[in-house]
Amino acid sequence: MRSLVLGVLFLAGGCIFAYVDEDSDWRQRMRAEAREFATEVRQRTREVREDAREKLSARLEALRARLEARHEVFRARRDFALERRDFQREQRRMRQETERAIRRDLRCDWRRSYR
Repeated sequence: MRSLVLGVLFLAGGCIFAYVDEDSDWRQRMRAEAREFATEVRQRTREVREDAREKLSARLEALRARLEARHEVFRARRDFALERRDFQREQRRMRQETERAIRRDLRCDWRRSYR
């Protein structure tokens, strides 16, 4: 009877070891699958971030181009306004010089006529 009990205990111990060992394999498989899933998620996250960075850089470049175009238009308008102002000043100065010359000539003509 004693050997029977020992045999049953030995058999039960073997079954428990097999269960634990099988459970260990299951855990290792689950961990491997979890690692693989985590790796895939990280890779996909990298791809999504890269795409987002590319889109953002494209949007920023377009924004810079628009701002540069607006600045160029502003500079052109400002330069045109400055040139127009300088031209108008020159015209005004020439008109005033012409009027002064005419007045000077008229004064000289009237002085001669009164002498």
